[in-house]
Amino acid sequence: MSLPRTPSFQHKHLYLINKLSSLTRPSQYNYEFNLGYSANYNFLKKFNFQIQTLAGIKIKKPYDYRFDQVGKRTSDDHYDDIIYVLLMVDEFDKLLSTNHYYFELPISLGLWIIPKLEFRVGYSYRYYFGSSDNNRDFFNNNHEGGIITGLNYKISEKVNIGSTLFLSTNNIYSSIGLINGTQISNTLQTRYLQIAFKYCFN
Repeated sequence: MSLPRTPSFQHKHLYLINKLSSLTRPSQYNYEFNLGYSANYNFLKKFNFQIQTLAGIKIKKPYDYRFDQVGKRTSDDHYDDIIYVLLMVDEFDKLLSTNHYYFELPISLGLWIIPKLEFRVGYSYRYYFGSSDNNRDFFNNNHEGGIITGLNYKISEKVNIGSTLFLSTNNIYSSIGLINGTQISNTLQTRYLQIAFKYCFN
């Protein structure tokens, strides 16, 4: 299969299958799912410009308080400081125990390494919508952006499968507190690995 010799414009419907988000400090993991649309423009035989519009959900994790009624630890985690767990880790547990809906706009440039394998790099912007549970949804920044990179494999003229790595460049949540006289700063950023299935309609 040869690459297009002239610029071409393609519309693709993109289905995200499983996306695993890693949220830093403390380390937490949530699955995400999104659905969207993409447009591609091929030029200079080996290059491809792509813009996508995605709507998605960061899926909640069940909230589990890490202490019993008398204050004894019930969780098997790696944190040594009980006060840190009580004040900081529990804060993130509550934050991730509600669904977070978002709109995402990835823009990327692709290079065909071989006729069926493409390398992509670009930037993605994400906006988080508010949640109905204000007690547990306390992102203090609804805007998030980050670097994206990945590979795309063309199975046929209509079907593609790909993977994308996202590394956030800003915080969507941050807090500062004192624990035993030591200032503790917590930040939350998204990192995800995405597996996507794409179908071209034209």
